[in-house]
Amino acid sequence: MKTSTVFTAALVTVVCLFQSAASETEALTQLRVNVDTNGAICYKSCPTGQYCPRGESACRAPTGDLCFNPASSLFQHGCGVGFKCSYGKCVYKSPPSTSSGAICYKACPTGQYCPRGETECRAPIGDLCFNPATSVFQHGCDLGFKCSNGKCVYKTTVTTTESSAVESTQLRSQSPNGAFCYENCPHGQYCPRGETKCRAPTGTQCFNPATSLFQAAGCARGFHCSYGKCVYDQD
Repeated sequence: MKTSTVFTAALVTVVCLFQSAASETEALTQLRVNVDTNGAICYKSCPTGQYCPRGESACRAPTGDLCFNPASSLFQHGCGVGFKCSYGKCVYKSPPSTSSGAICYKACPTGQYCPRGETECRAPIGDLCFNPATSVFQHGCDLGFKCSNGKCVYKTTVTTTESSAVESTQLRSQSPNGAFCYENCPHGQYCPRGETKCRAPTGTQCFNPATSLFQAAGCARGFHCSYGKCVYDQD
């Protein structure tokens, strides 16, 4: 009787260890599929809780402790500091909004920024970069942007697809290196960089306050167009 009990307990232990190892192997296998950070971005519209990672073409839900990072378009183990996993996606623990901290208008030295909800200038650390559209530090920059002097700015080198989309009459007058326009515009109108008059966006255009330019193809991942301006998605 004792021998049978011991054998049964040992068998149960082996089965549990096998299931745990299989689960971990599955998570690692799915993560390995997405280690190619140069893979093509997948723009497929997915159901809530599912995501189509870079280099793939189908939506799927994360497994184990994996969570989708919209900044890299990849699944990763957990989320970075200041983020949490919500519905399988890394989001700000305290999404920037008018209720989560006042905008800081302090003039800062080059390379330093005063983020929303704070009162002092500071330089970003690690892979953090200041996003002027949200007034907070974030891990890296969105698609189409790069981190320059600690701030997310528009990439002046664009892809062939982006270039063809920008070749419209209105967008040609803009310049990423043009002078900022400080014109006081009516609601829903904006004065883009390199121009001197306020105007409303047309078609799929949306004004990006991070670059002070109209974008031809809407807003970057994690943002949506509201009243003609790219604003942060409230997850």
